[in-house]
Amino acid sequence: NLTSKELKALRERLTRDHSLITVVGEFNRGKSSFLNSLIGQKIIPVGVTPTTATINIVHGSDVNSIVAHRKDGSKQRIVDLQDLTHFSGPNNEDAVNIKYLEFAVQPFPFNNSLLFVDTPGVNDINEQREEVTYGFIPNSDATIFLLSADTPLKKTELDFLKDHLIGNSIERIFFVVNKID
Repeated sequence: NLTSKELKALRERLTRDHSLITVVGEFNRGKSSFLNSLIGQKIIPVGVTPTTATINIVHGSDVNSIVAHRKDGSKQRIVDLQDLTHFSGPNNEDAVNIKYLEFAVQPFPFNNSLLFVDTPGVNDINEQREEVTYGFIPNSDATIFLLSADTPLKKTELDFLKDHLIGNSIERIFFVVNKID
């Protein structure tokens, strides 16, 4: 028996014309760096401390652009990459007002119907960032679960896998081991 929330997410997945591939993992696993490498451009901010505080959607486009989609329905075009600091890192006061950041990328090495989603890390001391990730996972068509070579699968990662990926009926989970160098 599906809940109304699960039914709504399923309905949305069946009626859209694109596929969402969500990158998840604990904080500081290199999710943003992985996506930057995958698309061949350093567009998503990265840092030593937990940096991603919002959902970041990356897709192909005819032109490069970054747009902040606010929860109130308004949009803000971001021209200077330095402006992204308002939505990331430890001083992310503005992040709570953001529904998602949209990164349109050209050239894009994949079919434009693929949208990659960079998420805040889980097992973070900032529970708000975790909740952003947990709330988005049911929208995923597939998930890339980033693990770190320096600390193989931890209990918290196993719990996250069981409770939030398998528990949300995510059928396509790809495991990527990062930081092997």
